[in-house]
Amino acid sequence: SSIEFIELQTLLKQAGIDKAVAQVTADYAAAASHELAGLETQYPQLTHWLSQMVEFLVNRDH
Repeated sequence: SSIEFIELQTLLKQAGIDKAVAQVTADYAAAASHELAGLETQYPQLTHWLSQMVEFLVNRDH
């Protein structure tokens, strides 16, 4: 949900993750999405959270 995503953004900011550390390329995102697809059936909640995190890191500077 969007509420969880906002909480995720807040946690990332509190953790002090800056642009230098959090640069994630589109290639990584594609690879991560592929890997996550295999986990989704076993760990749907974790997969959902990781997907949001990757999406956030990729899109936050655009």
